[in-house]
Amino acid sequence: MDPLQFAYRHNCSTDDAIAHLLQTTLTHLDKGRDHNQYGWATVPHPPSPSALEFLRVVLSALLYSLYTYDCTGTSSSTIIVKFADDTVVMGLISDNDERAYLKEIKHLENWCQENNLLLNVSKTKELIVDCSKKQEQHYQPVRISGTMVERVDSFRYLGVRISQDLSWSRHTNSLAKKARQHLYHLRRLRDFRLPSKVLQSFCTCTIESILMGNITVWFGNSTKQDRQHSKG
Repeated sequence: MDPLQFAYRHNCSTDDAIAHLLQTTLTHLDKGRDHNQYGWATVPHPPSPSALEFLRVVLSALLYSLYTYDCTGTSSSTIIVKFADDTVVMGLISDNDERAYLKEIKHLENWCQENNLLLNVSKTKELIVDCSKKQEQHYQPVRISGTMVERVDSFRYLGVRISQDLSWSRHTNSLAKKARQHLYHLRRLRDFRLPSKVLQSFCTCTIESILMGNITVWFGNSTKQDRQHSKG
């Protein structure tokens, strides 16, 4: 099985996939390299509804991982991180040389075609992490099957919003907003004079679970202000 397929593995979760992605990025940038480019894609979608049903039934869990095991990076400066069908192509760019990264994306497109899978271009995004102090760079656009991939400044990956500056403000703001939406329901339950244990269970299962989601990935590098936001 591909070691960078983090789904369906014992003692592995979305945290492991996200942590590997961020650790690889920071290690590359710490070496003084130019920047990282990510291409997020929801990859394996069969071209027909009947095939989709077949894959969902037959190629579930371990078999699905085996089916896509050879969908891996082909260069030392590119890696492909997978969690089920959520796939990230990462280019570790040095000296503004994007050729390996663009070649990897083309290779992934060809691999999907050869294996009767379809890249969902509408859900595919590109994010560039460039911490250099150079003037604004001009990056080559990414195209898949002739369609230009949208370039964004942040992207939600496996429940975590990653920004191009690797800050966590957007993520913690999103968590706080989502958690606050459940406070109304908590107040309504309190108005019905439900036992405190029921209220505590509701708070733990809904509000706390949102605020604690993927916390091992983002909390350590968050700012004091970010943490205040996550506390609501």
